Amino acid sequence: TDYLTLSISEFKLSGLSYQLFDMSGKLLLNEKITSSQTHIVMSQLVSASYLLVVKEENMRLKTFKIVKK
Repeated sequence: TDYLTLSISEFKLSGLSYQLFDMSGKLLLNEKITSSQTHIVMSQLVSASYLLVVKEENMRLKTFKIVKK
């Protein structure tokens, strides 16, 4: 509920980033990925559903639906 761990193993880290959106599409976080294990702080966010988008440059690689309790 306080942290989310994003693990990257099949991609080069250079050029990777993540974006966290609420369900209305508002961008909450936009950070570069600098490690194979990235910890995302969720403690300041309310209990709800969120979308986590992993991107390489401007190409979307993967989208995850996150449910924070």
